[in-house]
Amino acid sequence: MAIFLLMAVLGGSLLPESFFGWLALCLAATLAYSVYLKRFAVVDVLVLSGLYILRLLAGGAATQTHISNGWPASRSFSFFP
Repeated sequence: MAIFLLMAVLGGSLLPESFFGWLALCLAATLAYSVYLKRFAVVDVLVLSGLYILRLLAGGAATQTHISNGWPASRSFSFFP
């Protein structure tokens, strides 16, 4: 596991600095989801939707691509039936 973490940090050093804030937030939210939040049905769907939005925004920061305000908002409803 430590070698994967080292590879992630070394690979991440090639990315823009704005990406790391999104990465830290995504890591914290994923950890909270994995440990505790997935036990609650409604919270489960909301957190998964939020994590998807975080990945969209982190990808935009990593590639230095502008993500419009409407696109993440429209994608957040894809997790609701």
